[in-house]
Amino acid sequence: MRIVIEEPLHGSGRGGVAVYNRRLITLLSQMDPETEYLLFTYYFGRHPDIEARLAPPPDARWKRLHVRAPERLVRRAEWGWKLPLVESYLAARDAALYHCHRIPVTARVPVVTTVHDLFSVVHPEWTSQWMKDLFEEVVRPGLERAERILSISESTKRDLVERWGVAPERVQVIHEGVDGTMFIPLPKDALAAVRAQYRLPARFLLMVGPFDPWCDPRWTLEALARLPSHLSDVGLVMAGPRGSLYEDAQRRAAELGLSRRLTWLGYVPQADL
Repeated sequence: MRIVIEEPLHGSGRGGVAVYNRRLITLLSQMDPETEYLLFTYYFGRHPDIEARLAPPPDARWKRLHVRAPERLVRRAEWGWKLPLVESYLAARDAALYHCHRIPVTARVPVVTTVHDLFSVVHPEWTSQWMKDLFEEVVRPGLERAERILSISESTKRDLVERWGVAPERVQVIHEGVDGTMFIPLPKDALAAVRAQYRLPARFLLMVGPFDPWCDPRWTLEALARLPSHLSDVGLVMAGPRGSLYEDAQRRAAELGLSRRLTWLGYVPQADL
């Protein structure tokens, strides 16, 4: 049997959805070695960079399935002109199941989808017109063709039911887990090396961005300011792209007297994180 998981490349490929997809396919392939797992995407430019980014880790049992086609063209043909390009391609390769975020216009291959959030619907002011169109023109109608809809939280399930009218029995909540291969106690020398590399304070809170309205750092600053006096040495380390709220967060930190306790690292590789 062959199961295909979509890796959309409209972002950097380093954010939460990319991590979710990569760990999902890695762990499923380890649990089920009899099934062939493929990571599917289509792209046109930047071949060496993308191929390196999507390379399976050493412990993975999955392969890449890439189509050299411009994403913009595929979206226009598939969801604009209603040409079943994606599923025709997957059906010709005997795919038994397709896990994706952008559900194809036909349902020849059974589809499972994970909905991480509906922030472009709940807070349209937070996002671009491109993202709002994607949710309305691709994601929302596609849910009708999904065999199973997964949600990472009860909150997102509630949004699906109340805002898009999805029947609650069609949505199954499966919370995201913790990567047990990465977030484990480490030797003191390894911790000391990372601490020195990033010049980390002795005690700190860590927040991972990007620091945009849906991941607003100002609330974390408010919480830091309310810590009792015996925790006044605790710093706040911000990892990830600075995002649209960087300057607002800097101003709020100054107002709260927290500027010296704030450290911005930018993107941090997963191993260091």
